[in-house]
Amino acid sequence: MSGVEVDEYGRPSLEETEAAWLRLGAAFMELPRHPDLDEPWAVETFGTPWTKGKRRR
Repeated sequence: MSGVEVDEYGRPSLEETEAAWLRLGAAFMELPRHPDLDEPWAVETFGTPWTKGKRRR
């Protein structure tokens, strides 16, 4: 177990997910990605990690 609380579907809260994205997202975005992959879910949801977590609505 990772110690992250999840709902009945195994999903963490958006607040915890956004906080993790702000801490780890910049490093994740530096990793090489296959060109056929879509934009990461966290970028679509929260924006790029360097936008300070301004959640997209």
